[in-house]
Amino acid sequence: IRTLVAFGDCTSETVENTEQEWSALHWLARHGDAASAEVILRSGFPAFLPDANGRFAIDIAGIAGHAVFVKLLVQEY
Repeated sequence: IRTLVAFGDCTSETVENTEQEWSALHWLARHGDAASAEVILRSGFPAFLPDANGRFAIDIAGIAGHAVFVKLLVQEY
C-alpha cells in the first residue's frame, strides 16, 4: 500500500468497474485491513465516501465485524 500511495495509485476515489463502486477504503474495510487503511488515510484519502448504495467504509467494516477498523475511523477521522 505504501508503494501505491507513493506513486499516487491510491488517489482514485472509486473503482468504477465494480457494481458497488467501492473505493480502496471500502475494500480494505471489507477485509478488515486497518493498517493499510491508516496508510491511505494519512496520505489524504477521504475517510467518508459513499458507495453506489450510500454505504461508507465504516458501514462495510461494521457489517463484516471488523471492530478495529471501525475504531480507527471513529477515533482518528
